[in-house]
Order: sequence, then C-alpha cells, then structure tokens
Amino acid sequence: MLSKILDEATTIYYNQYRQDGSLRDLNGFISVQQQIIDLVTLDDAALSSVLNDLGVFLRFRFERTGDIEDIEKAISVLRRAIELNASHPEKNHGRLDNLAISLFRRFEVTGSLTNINDAISFHRQAIGLSPNPQYFGNLANSLHRRFERLNNIADINDAIVAHRAAIDPTPDTSPQKPHYLSNLGNSLCCRFEQVGHVEDLNDAIQSHSQAVELTSAGDNELANRLSNLGASLLRRFQRFGNSTDIDGSISAHRRALDLMSDDHPGKADRLSNLGNALDSRFERFGRLSDCNDSVTAHRKAVQLTPPRHSDMALHLSNLGKSLDSRFEYTYQLTDIDDAILAHRKAVDSTSDTHTELPKRLANLGVSLSARFEAISDTRDIDEALLVYKRASNIISSSHPDRPLHLNNLANAFYRRFEHFGKLDDIDAAIGIGTQAVKSAADDYASKPLYLSNLATALRGRFKRKDNDDDLKSAVNMYRRAIELTGDDEVNKPMYLTNLGASLTERVRRSGNTNDVDEAIAVHLKAVELTPKGHAEEPGHLINLGMSLAHRYGLSGDAPDAEGALAAYKSAAIGKSIARDTVRINAALQWARLCITTHAPDSTTLCAFATVFDHIPRLIWLGIGIQHRYEKLSIVGETVNEAVAFAIGVGEMDTAIQWLEEGRCIVWNQILQLRSPLDDLKKIDRELADELEAVSHLLDRAGSSNQMPENPRSTESAMSLEEEGQKHRRLAERYEKLLHKAREIPELQYFLRPKLIADLRPAAAAGPVVLLNVHDTRCDALVLRDAHASILHIPLPKLTPSVAMDMRSHFLNSLQGRSDSGQVRYSVTVSLGIPSFNTVEGTLRSIWLQVVKPVLDVLGYLIIDASRELNAFPHITWCATGPLAFLPIHAAGIYKQSPLQQKEHIFDYVVSSYTPTLTALLSPDERSPSKLHYTGARLLAISQPNTPGQRPLPGTKDELQAIKVCLFDKNLSAAFKWLDGKEATKESVLEEMKTHNWIHLACHGTQHKTHPMQSAFLLEESSLTLLDIMQSSDDNSSCAYDLAVLSACQTATGVNSLSEEAAHLAAGMITAGYRSVIATMWSVGDSDAPIVAREFYETLMERYGGDSSKSAYALHHAVRYLREEIGEENFIRWMPFIHMGV
Repeated sequence: MLSKILDEATTIYYNQYRQDGSLRDLNGFISVQQQIIDLVTLDDAALSSVLNDLGVFLRFRFERTGDIEDIEKAISVLRRAIELNASHPEKNHGRLDNLAISLFRRFEVTGSLTNINDAISFHRQAIGLSPNPQYFGNLANSLHRRFERLNNIADINDAIVAHRAAIDPTPDTSPQKPHYLSNLGNSLCCRFEQVGHVEDLNDAIQSHSQAVELTSAGDNELANRLSNLGASLLRRFQRFGNSTDIDGSISAHRRALDLMSDDHPGKADRLSNLGNALDSRFERFGRLSDCNDSVTAHRKAVQLTPPRHSDMALHLSNLGKSLDSRFEYTYQLTDIDDAILAHRKAVDSTSDTHTELPKRLANLGVSLSARFEAISDTRDIDEALLVYKRASNIISSSHPDRPLHLNNLANAFYRRFEHFGKLDDIDAAIGIGTQAVKSAADDYASKPLYLSNLATALRGRFKRKDNDDDLKSAVNMYRRAIELTGDDEVNKPMYLTNLGASLTERVRRSGNTNDVDEAIAVHLKAVELTPKGHAEEPGHLINLGMSLAHRYGLSGDAPDAEGALAAYKSAAIGKSIARDTVRINAALQWARLCITTHAPDSTTLCAFATVFDHIPRLIWLGIGIQHRYEKLSIVGETVNEAVAFAIGVGEMDTAIQWLEEGRCIVWNQILQLRSPLDDLKKIDRELADELEAVSHLLDRAGSSNQMPENPRSTESAMSLEEEGQKHRRLAERYEKLLHKAREIPELQYFLRPKLIADLRPAAAAGPVVLLNVHDTRCDALVLRDAHASILHIPLPKLTPSVAMDMRSHFLNSLQGRSDSGQVRYSVTVSLGIPSFNTVEGTLRSIWLQVVKPVLDVLGYLIIDASRELNAFPHITWCATGPLAFLPIHAAGIYKQSPLQQKEHIFDYVVSSYTPTLTALLSPDERSPSKLHYTGARLLAISQPNTPGQRPLPGTKDELQAIKVCLFDKNLSAAFKWLDGKEATKESVLEEMKTHNWIHLACHGTQHKTHPMQSAFLLEESSLTLLDIMQSSDDNSSCAYDLAVLSACQTATGVNSLSEEAAHLAAGMITAGYRSVIATMWSVGDSDAPIVAREFYETLMERYGGDSSKSAYALHHAVRYLREEIGEENFIRWMPFIHMGV
C-alpha cells in the first residue's frame, strides 16, 4: 500500500515538474524518491532505477539552486545505481551518461580535472553500449569544456564530430534537435577562436539560428539558444564590423533575458553576454547609453554569481572591459580603478592553461595602459608590458586574435617611449605593430585601428629621428585606416585627427599649402564627428587649432587666427572631460597665439590663468609624492613664461601669485594638508574634523606608494593596487570636502592659492627678492612690507643661456674638486680642486647681472665699516630655474683690478634663501610670540664613523663645542646628544618630538632620481626626508624651530626639479622648522666645528637664542671662517647658507 502511494506521488510530482518546472515539485519528487529508498524493500534492479531517478533530479535541483550538496549526493547515488546493476551492464548506458553529466556539473563548480576526465570516460562507455544521439551530444559538451580548460585542439575537434553525430539522425521535430544544434554552434565558435576559420563562425551562426527557429516559445531552453545566437553574431561583428550583426546580437540577448527569472542560475551568464554586445556596439559607434547599460548588466552578473563559481572570472573580466570603455569616454578614475581590480581578480582565478587567459591578460593590460595615460604612473605601463608579453607568448601564431595581442603590445611600447623617450621602445612598437597589421586581413574589423596605431608610432619616431620615410608611411597608413572606416564608427575622428597632425608636420618641412589645407579639412571633420562632451574632443580641437595657427603663420589671414584661438579656448575651458595635460597644452597654445596676434592683455592673462587652474589636477594629491615629482616636467618652464608675460604687462601682483603657485608645488601640497582648520572649525566642526582626518590620511598615503618586492606576484600587485585606489579615493574625498567648505560664504577662498595680500607678510623680516628667468625677459620682483608696492627690477644683462652657463661652469668646478682631510660627502659628488678663476668668474657674473642691480635699486650699496651686524639689511632670495643652484649669497668681485674694486654681497646685506613665500608665513601655533622664548631644546646627532663612509672625527669636536655654548653657558637650554650607534633612525625620530632644535653632524646624500629618499646617513641606517616628513605631523610636544644640517649637500637641489627645491633643507622647512642652516655641497670636517661654534655662540650670547636671527648668526660665523682661511678658499666657506625665517 505504501509503495503504491509513493509511486503515485512520484508520478504526480514528476508530471507537474515537467509541465511548469516548479522548484516545489522538484523538491517533492526528491523527497518521495528518498522515502521510497528508505521505506520500501526493493530488489537491486528496482533500487538501481530509483537511485538513477533520484540522482537525475538532485542534479536538476543543483542546476536551479547551485547547492553543492545536491550534486555531491547525485554523484554518490548514481555510482551506487551503476554498481547495483552490475549483473546487467548492457542496461547501464543511461546511468553512465547521467553520472557523466553530474560529474560535468561538479567540474563546472570545482574546476577539478578529475571530474571532467571521468565524465568523458563515462560518456564514451555509454556510447559504446548504445550510440544514442543524446549520449553523443553530452560527450561533445564535456569535450568542449575540457578544451576550454586545457586548450587541446583535439578535444574541440572531437566535440564537433560528436555534435554532428547527435544531429544527423535526429529529425527536426525532435525537441533535442535544437539542443544539439545550439551546442554545435558553441563548439564551432570555440574552434573559430582557436583556429580562425571564418567558415566555422558562419556555420555556428547558421546552427544557432536554426536552433532558435526549432525551439517553441514556451521552451525553457529558448533563452539559452537566443543567448548563444547573440554571442556568435557578436563575434562576427567583432570580426567584420557589420552593424546588422551587432543589432541582432543585442536583440537576441535582450529576448533571452526577458525569458528568465532573477533566481535562474543562468541569469548571470545572459547578463554578461548582453553587456558584451552593448560594449562592442559602444566601442564602434560611441553611444554612451550602450556603455552605461553594459556596465549595469555586468555588475548584476557579478552580483548573481557565487564567489567560487567557475564563471566568476569571465564575468569580472567582462565587467572590467565595460568599465574601461566608459572611462575612455567620461574619464572618471573610479571606473578605471574598478576595471583594473576586476581584471586582476579575473586573471588571478584563471588557470595558466585556460583558453581565455590571453584575453583576460590583454584586458588587464588595456586598463593599465589607460590609467598610465591618465596619471602617468610608470608602474602601470611596465606591468602592462609584462601582461601583454605573457598573453602574446601564450597565444598561437594562427589564433584569430593574434593581431589584437600584437597591437596591444606595440601600443604599450609606444606609450613608454612617449614617457621616457627611449628609441628601443619606439623601434619595438613599430616592429611589433607592423606584425599586427600584416597578420590582420583587410576585412578584419580592427585593421584600421592597427594601421592608425602603427602610423602613430612611425610619426613618433619621425619626430625623434627626422626620417621623412617614417612620416610618409604614417600619412599613407592613416589614409588607409580612414578608407576602411565608416563615419558612424567611433574611431573615425581619431584617424582623421592623426592624419591632420601628420600633414601639419609635413607642411612644416615642405611649406606645401595643400597639405595644411587638407589638414584643416580633416581636423574639422574629426571635430564634427566627435560627440559633444567626449573626452577626445579637446585633443581634436587642439590639433585643429595648431593647423589653423600654422596656416595663419604662412598667410597672415585673420580668420585662421580667430579659428585657432577659438579652438584652443574651447579645448582649454570647454565642458568636455579631458586629461589635464591636454587642458594645459590647450591653454598654453591659446596664450602664445594671443601674444602672437596681439590679443588684449586680459585675454592672454586669462589663458595663462587657465594653465594654473589645471596644475593641481596634473600634480594630483591622489598620486604618490615621487610620482608627482616625475610629472612636474610637464609643467616645465610654463610658469616662468606666464610670469614673464604678467611682468611685461605690469601685472606684478599676478606675477608674484603665479610664481608662488607654480613653485615647490609638492611642498605646498604637503603644507596645505597640514594647514590648521580653525576658521572652518568655528563654522562647521563636523566638516572640519572629517577634512582634518582625510588630510592626515592623504598626507601619509602620498609618501607610502612603493613598488612591490616581486612585481610578478599577484598578491603583491593586488596589495599595491588596493593601496593606490585607496589613495585616489582619499584625494577625491578631500576635493569634495574642500568644495563643500568653499560653498560656505565666509570661506569661498578656503585653502585656495594665496593672493598677494596673503603673501605680503612673508617680507616682515626684510625684502624678499624673487628672480624669474625666461627667454622673453629676466626680472627681479621685490616683495617689501605690507604697505609698499611690489618693486620691479629688470635684469637686462641676464638671459636663460647666461644663467645656464653660470650654473654649468660652477657645478663643473665642484665636480672636479678634491680635498685633503675629512669631508662630509656623498657618493653622488666627485671631489677635486676648483679653479679660482672659474669660481670667481661665476660669482662676478652673478654679482653684475643679478645681485648688484637689485641692491642698487634697494639703496643697499653702502659700506659702513662701523656698522654693527644687527644693522645689516636682511634679504631673502627666492630664485628660479638655473639661478636656484647658484650661491647668490657669495656673489661679488674677488679679483681687484685698476678698473674694478673688490665688492661682495656680504659687505652690504645678510642673505637667506626660501623655497617659497609660504615657507616664510608661520602658522599661529608656530609664531615667534609663542617661541620667544621658552628655551632651546637641542637634539644633537654626531656620526664620526658611518660604515662605508669616510671617518668624521670632527663631528665630536663640533658637538662638544655646541654643548659648551648651549648647556654649560646657558642653563635654560636643554641638550640631548646621540653619538654613533646611539643615533638610530627610530631614536632620532622619537627625540625630535620633544626637541625644537636639531643639529645633524654627519654624512648626507642627495638622491637625484627620488628626492624624497635624500637622507642623513646614520651608523646603522639612513634617516630619509620621507621618514622626517611622515613623522613630522605626529610632533605634538613642541614646535619645531631651528635645524642645523651640518652634513653635505643638504641644500643641493635636483637639476630637473629646479622649481621644486627638492632637497633636505626645504624638506625640513616643510616639516615645520622655521629656520634651517644647510650646505650647498660637501663641507670640510675641520670647517664645520668652527662654523657651528661661532654660530651658536652668536645666536645664544648676542641674540638670546632667538632663531629668527639665525641668518645673522650664520653671517657672522661664515665671516669668521672666511677670515681664518682666506676668502679665496671659496669652496670651504661658501656652502653654508640660511633658509627660512
């Protein structure tokens, strides 16, 4: 009776499930089958049959719910079903096939090769017992899946044979026929990807189309078959670019999705397929709505996919690709960051033998290259090259995507060439790009892109090597790319503007006006075809402007000038999203053409002001400090050019503001992050607290980005990626908080670049002389007290070339220097005996062309032998360009002649230096009123025997003399001396927190390529500028006041960063020290103690420890040394300088 009831229940649940596919009925059937097994006595044959049915329905439920326990149990009961029927093996073919299917399903979840190998084996056994078309179809599916895993071409060939064996005997009326056709189409597509035979792709589309036609509207498989048809149409579109194919693909995918509920396990795959099709249409035709829809579809696909599912890598890779595409249009960094993160995860979860690995590596490379274009982080382009090379090495020479991978690799080499200028990179780009073009047939949809990219590389080499053949080839390739591309394709404007730029290059050589006319025509067409607001629009406008400006130069036609000015202006300040390098270039071209065409001064000033508007975004807080230094070369001499123009039109306030805004950009950013927020706290405490917290995190993040120890390590790369993304999100949050604060009416200028009224207090201790050097003019601007106007002093005898000669002659004299005895030196400096005439000649030039004209106008050329030290005027020098490396404080005439008396700057004034005016503005909590005077707390460091360096026994004498001055003679001073091994990096940083003065008597080193790694050399480690910067904002016990850097090269800058003052002395000022005594080059170990003794005695006994008189104390100390050793020993007394207040 029980058996009959259970049998009836089984039938009911079975029929209902087959009718509507309800999960409730599926659960009911499984429950009843389990009860039959548990409660009914059955013989082996009957039990085997029940177990087989149970196994099949457990698999069905697994396919619906994804519950791994169901598939595990299905495999177990099916194995038992086969064992129970061992006496009749000929009847096991169905059970063998069912077991194989379940093993296949488990493989899809776990990726275990044992599962897929066993599945194929059991399928073959089933066919051996019964050549059922269904068994052939199932075998084909397993072979196909193993091919995807192992990339063995024999598997996909065998799969196609098995599919056809299933199809041939099956009539069209059979419900299995469309199933077999759809699977055959999938395998044909797969073989096309591997071998590249177009016949396979066409046959695949035919199979999929027939499958859809043979499937009834209510069939549960219709969605899958529509999706497969959409995928094959997409692939043919990617190959040939026919818009009918992509529209058909999207239509098929949308129909498939409409047929599926959200809880269907295949929903994620269908969403991903739709996203791919939308992304491809966007890439070809540029409709942003397609891209947004693509991102949405891919995000939902990832959300619906279980974390460890084998398809997760595919969905992540697809999501990353759609985010790449949107980034290229909208230029939102969050998109490219998210894309890279998705691609990394996809690659990390893809086996080395997986057929999709090359594609996923390529996608990661594309994202890294795009981000490199955006923020110029060289780590991105280096990693892109690595992943592109890996992908190219994996993929076979006959693979249809081989041209794509070659093109990607060539582009990466070209982008690195653009950054570093190495000819090896451009030659590699051209060689590999040529292979890409040759391996792509003319009907290949991406052939125009490969031609354009190769042409761009050839044009890049032409600019370096001036080979006309390169430019000629580039023009021809651009023309061919344009011929192969319809006006409705998104890349057409790029090909047009590239052709126009090449024609403009050619006309500069030939003067052929036909070329410039054609260039303008194609640029106009490029602008016309570019969607408004597209990120590439400003670049196309710049190219148009340059061609119009060139024709204006040839013909003088005013409409050309007007058109060029309009194009530049639109590119510089238009509403389109664009890279800041593009904006700066546009604004600069705009300003220069304004000057050429004698536009109103106000217009030219507006153009230059636009340059300054974009510098903060170029040297962005969202990238590491070292990376910001690397990007400063883009700014170059633009600041000096703008300042020279402002001076020329009498805008002295603007000139000083721009000089301040364009100098020491990185230092000023650090100072801004550490600025007190008192005004904001009074109005909105919560906003101020958040801004303060974000500022602190951003300050730390800026100096923490490092290269991974193992760049090939996925874990290391991911860690670095996450750190970089966190940094960029902090910068974006900081900018939003600043914007919110500036919306408060009282704070509209909150933390903006300082205006002249804010900068005037910098001259409280005496005039500040700012020196600007540019080809158009050289000038001194003198900032005096708060009520005096800015004094302009032209320097007509000075030119950039003269300044460069002075610098090179002087630095060359240092390179040849050699000293007997101990020297505080660095391995970056060779030592020799400089020529008196060389040094004297340089100091004479500085005096005559720079210093004397300034002192003369200020009325300081008065010598009074009876004048006390306190009565000397005090001047602070802020030099730019090559002047920043010269000893202005020692300028003078040292060789008397009948026509020229000796005269020296130090006979008239006390000199100091400052990296910026801001450095002379003390925050309230560090104002003189709070520091004068609670007593000096001096931390003294001596390193007489630094490993690997020359011994410096004089450092102990130096510190002993200081101890006598500060402690033995002055009971109010505190003195902490760390000598030798006592001075570890940790102990020094800790003691700095409780000492407002520091004296470092040791070797120092200037790091030319990574300024933040410049360091004081301690016995067991190095104390880098980065270490000091990171710890300085933790100092809460005292206010930093005075730093004496009695080490070599503490005020030596980096030639390529002349406007940044990238040296230890400036770093100490930025860290908070108000006054810094530093050295411009190596100092003698016997000289440093003399200067230190005289400096501290004068500061303590004459000025009562007032650090604001440090410049006067040093002036006296150096004069004492000069009198002891003779003024002709320039190199011994000149290096000592004062910086700051």
